[in-house]
Amino acid sequence: MWQASDYDHRLSAEKLNKIILLSIEKLNLSDAEIEVEYQRETIGKYAISFNNGKFILMNTLTDCLAQDKCGIPVTKQKIRLSELNVGSGSCCEPGSKCC
Repeated sequence: MWQASDYDHRLSAEKLNKIILLSIEKLNLSDAEIEVEYQRETIGKYAISFNNGKFILMNTLTDCLAQDKCGIPVTKQKIRLSELNVGSGSCCEPGSKCC
C-alpha cells in the first residue's frame, strides 16, 4: 500500500479502501478472497485475515496444477526401512569412502 520514502508509487490506505469497496460493488464480490504481494528481498504472496482490529498476512502454499502428471502418489506410501533393498555393492556401505 505505501512505503513512506516512495512518494511516486505509494497508494494510501484510504485510496486502497475505496478501490476495494468499489470493486465489491461493481463486480458483485460479496465474499471475495484478497491476496497481497509484499516485497522485501523477494516478492511474496500472502493471504490476508483480520483479527483484533489488525490485518494479518498469512503464508500461502503452492500446489501442482497437474497432479495426475506429477508422479506424486495420492496416498503416502508406508515403507519400513528394514525392508528397503540396499543390496551389496552400494556406494554408501561402511568403508566405501563415498562420504
